[in-house]
Amino acid sequence: MDIKKLIIIGRSRINISCNIWMSINGLLLISIVVYFIDKTGKLQSILLGLPRICGSYTGENIACVLLPVIEQYKI
Repeated sequence: MDIKKLIIIGRSRINISCNIWMSINGLLLISIVVYFIDKTGKLQSILLGLPRICGSYTGENIACVLLPVIEQYKI
C-alpha cells in the first residue's frame, strides 16, 4: 500500500521523529520517521526520508530539508 494512504487512513495522530548525524564521509544527514496507529490498530514506524543537510547545522537548514518531506506526504 502507498505510504501516503497508510498515513491518511491511520487511526491516530502522527508523531514525527528526527535524528541528525554525520556520516563517516562527512555528510550531515537527517532521518525523518513517522509513528502512528494504522487502521488495524498496529503501531507503524516508517522512514520517510534520509536527506542531506547542506551547510551548517542551523534550524533554517534543517527546516529546508524537513519541510519538503513533510509536504510530500501531506502531513
